[in-house]
Amino acid sequence: MISNGGNFQVAARLAYITGNETYSDWATMVWDWIAASAMFERNDGILYIWDNVDADLECSKEEPSLRRLIWSYNYGVLLGGAAYMYNHTDGAPEWLERVEEILDSAFKLYFPAEYGGNIMVEFHCEQSGICNQDQKSFKAYLSRWMAVTAVLVPGTYDRIMAKLRESALGAARQCNGGTTGSMCSAQWYTDVPTGATGVGEQVS
Repeated sequence: MISNGGNFQVAARLAYITGNETYSDWATMVWDWIAASAMFERNDGILYIWDNVDADLECSKEEPSLRRLIWSYNYGVLLGGAAYMYNHTDGAPEWLERVEEILDSAFKLYFPAEYGGNIMVEFHCEQSGICNQDQKSFKAYLSRWMAVTAVLVPGTYDRIMAKLRESALGAARQCNGGTTGSMCSAQWYTDVPTGATGVGEQVS
């Protein structure tokens, strides 16, 4: 997903920056391919953006082609691209609908009610402490593109900022560890540092 999502977002950003419709057309083409693929699945009011499919198995919706794992950075990258396209198209309804669906799904998945609903959690691995360094950085990308979306799609600002503020406070509480006393841990929902620090935690 992330390679396709990155392709989509770069095209969307170039359309936004240059006004060149060739980039806009490319972004739309890539979005349409992703949306029609096995990597998008809707269930119970949530858009699940699955991480990857196997081209050697014809990108099937069935196992083992489809990896039913979801990560926050996939939502962030697609959200940012959709926000650029919304702004570039002067508020086209279809891009607003896409922004809202990704954002609403991200809120439901990555801001669990058990921690108040406004603190970001990489739920696949963070609570169990098994995230690798890449996965520990993923919240950085969702945070960044939520912030960009708040600017590009002003109607989302208040909802996004409520979650970014609480997440930022949680992150700050976790940045008092390591040899310097200012290294960060990943679990923003608790006041107790895990003691695990590294490049992924610092990026986030």
